[in-house]
Amino acid sequence: MKNSLLLLTFVSISSFAQIQTTTGSGNFFNPLLWDCLCVPASGDSLVVNHNMQLTASIYYNAGQIKVNPSGSLIEDAMDRDVWVDGTGSLINNGTFDCYRLYVSNGSFINTSTSVYFDSLWNQGSIANSGVMTVYDVFNDQEGSFTNSGTFVIDNNFNNQGDFLNSATGTIDLGNDFSNCNIQTMDAMFVNDGVFCIAMDFTNCIDDTLNGSGEYFIGGVSSNFGVFDGSFTFNTPSGTVGVPGNIQAGVTVSNQPCYLAVEENKSELSVYPNPAKDLIFVSESNLIYHISDLSGKIISTGRTSSVGIDISTFESGVYTIQIQSGSEITSNSKFVKL
Repeated sequence: MKNSLLLLTFVSISSFAQIQTTTGSGNFFNPLLWDCLCVPASGDSLVVNHNMQLTASIYYNAGQIKVNPSGSLIEDAMDRDVWVDGTGSLINNGTFDCYRLYVSNGSFINTSTSVYFDSLWNQGSIANSGVMTVYDVFNDQEGSFTNSGTFVIDNNFNNQGDFLNSATGTIDLGNDFSNCNIQTMDAMFVNDGVFCIAMDFTNCIDDTLNGSGEYFIGGVSSNFGVFDGSFTFNTPSGTVGVPGNIQAGVTVSNQPCYLAVEENKSELSVYPNPAKDLIFVSESNLIYHISDLSGKIISTGRTSSVGIDISTFESGVYTIQIQSGSEITSNSKFVKL
């Protein structure tokens, strides 16, 4: 397993509730970048209109963080985690990129195409109508998750709660899926859209698949629970390895997944190279991460026509990674004079 879902050290922030709006780009915890001239705190209503960097992990158990289309909330280095708890909520309409997102009792809503987490653990409420890319996903038995957009999961997906993939929803999974509650309740996975699983599938005892959509399995399929509804279940052989309880409305077939696996990529350029004070990217409004030769991320943000300020960088070679939506489109080096 690539990384643990365990959430580590957080900055717990608390104060009297107030509305705070960003006034400039930079460190999320810098009071000079908020209109209240104070540190953002749990319980506040935070409005992010600029490019803000997470320089520490945060725990938010009341109030709301809202990232507008012009804004971004991006980790400045690896291991910046966000924990939304209690009555807290996080709404992303812009760019959101952290190492691990943990939603417990609180809620997360995404409408944007620019979201990435290494791992996602849900015990609260999540709704995605945009594009989300995650390495590992765990929807716990208390978790409620609705996907009406595009959900790309690079590795494994375990559902132990309630998951709805709506008629407009697509899920593209790179490894194994299990609909298995090993706790005290039964898992329910309803798919009215398209769900492609590259490797193995397991539905456990007392757990249920329902809906009217399509499943495409690339590896072994095992059903110890219930298949109900009117969905189509496709496997390479056209059969379910362990059939379990399959209701009459379910169709078993052998069609391959038709989700597009490649998208057209923009031809991006970074110039000038070498550069002294500014570098430019040939397309605006894309996420960038600049790292030194040790791999440490030293700058993040969005590309624009005014360029990227590198005047304070030490002289040397750097890597700039550029992301469009959920996809890395460019990874190149430049020299700072």
